[in-house]
Amino acid sequence: MADRTTELHVAQTENTKLVAARVLSAFAFAFALLAASAAEVLLMMGSWIYSAMWADTPDFPGSYWFAVVPMVVCALVLQARARGLTRD
Repeated sequence: MADRTTELHVAQTENTKLVAARVLSAFAFAFALLAASAAEVLLMMGSWIYSAMWADTPDFPGSYWFAVVPMVVCALVLQARARGLTRD
């Protein structure tokens, strides 16, 4: 009987470590995506300010939104999946 309890405890510990690893990796990846998208927005604003101050025609670099929006969406999806893993 004691051996079965020990086996269950070891299995539960392994499952807890697995879930924690998945959650932490999802959060790390989501944080990396959010940081990358924030850096992209800062570069986009810097380019806009530079073109407004030193160029003749200020041009808002709206084409960069095609890079920022997918990164933010991926980060939000990963955070939602990580929350789902912790609730299971």
